[in-house]
Amino acid sequence: MLYKLFKLKILAFISGDLKIIHDIGAIYATEVKELSEQKRNEIAAKYYRKAAMKGDAESQYDLALMLILKEIDAKEEKKEIWHLLESSADQHFEPAITLLEDIKQMGIAGFRTLSLGVGVDEIEDKENS
Repeated sequence: MLYKLFKLKILAFISGDLKIIHDIGAIYATEVKELSEQKRNEIAAKYYRKAAMKGDAESQYDLALMLILKEIDAKEEKKEIWHLLESSADQHFEPAITLLEDIKQMGIAGFRTLSLGVGVDEIEDKENS
């Protein structure tokens, strides 16, 4: 496992490939059992955040989901989490599209009154007009 991570980190450093950076985060989140869950999530979020800020849809979704589920301490505000999901959905990443639709329909995860100046209800009203 550690050898696999080492190889991926070298590849990510050399190539800057966002998919590899995401995959390193995913490995920490799901496979590295030697660390506590909190530590794994913190490290995974670091890699997701790095790729997400460069536009990787899957990393944007995974980071937003970790923040919504409170698996990591939020550095981002709700509006930034919302923007991560929107950006991921705009790239046609299906899980992000589905999650956004669910949030808009049910107002879940504390997004009912976003600090965007526009609440979910208003967004729905605009879409239905």
